[in-house]
Amino acid sequence: MTPLLYGLGQISVRHRRVVVAVWIVLFVLLAAAARNVGPDLNDNLTLPGSDSQKATDLLQARFPAQANGTNPVVLKAPKGAKITDAKYKQPIDATIAAFKKDPDVRDATSPLTQKDIRQLQFAKGSIATGIQVLMNEMGIKAPELQEVMLAGAFGSYIHPDSARTIGLVPPVPLERIRAVGNAAGEGAKIALLSYREREAAEGMPARVEYLELSGREDFNDLFMKALGFPPLDTMP
Repeated sequence: MTPLLYGLGQISVRHRRVVVAVWIVLFVLLAAAARNVGPDLNDNLTLPGSDSQKATDLLQARFPAQANGTNPVVLKAPKGAKITDAKYKQPIDATIAAFKKDPDVRDATSPLTQKDIRQLQFAKGSIATGIQVLMNEMGIKAPELQEVMLAGAFGSYIHPDSARTIGLVPPVPLERIRAVGNAAGEGAKIALLSYREREAAEGMPARVEYLELSGREDFNDLFMKALGFPPLDTMP
């Protein structure tokens, strides 16, 4: 292989003008072919028949406002400052206004409005209620929890201390709360790489009990109780 490449290199050097001309002709031909085959770009990401497409179609039919998903933008003020300070409020408002003008964005909400605080309350109230229902079913209290793991996108963007402060997770010592990021993706990789872990994952459904929250008589009462933010002096 080495002599062949060496000989090819020598030929290319001796006939460099011809080689360059051939490459230019090939580039022009490829560009013309690409333009004739598909001159327009297409951002259609539909996958007919797939589970994700079925879910998207269902959202579009029943909850059109949620069909395209949401993308959080993290805003962080310097240490000792708040994003509600006048110095930072104006650029935040300008950023939100720019997002709203984008034709590919359905809507953009500011983290400084009462509407967003209410949405945060609903989101954390739902999660906190689910946790409380599970704890009630198992007959345990918050101090008995050995570890609380925050998974998924929500867990990746929220600080454990903030999750505890707003009441998203039970009031346990901070060292027991751990953000694990994309736990589903990591679990899938572990299952693919380890036969032993894959066997453990396959046996897990037999030990898991499913609880339907929507039909529980105590759900509404627990949800209303979880909507408020807990007093800071209740933190451990």
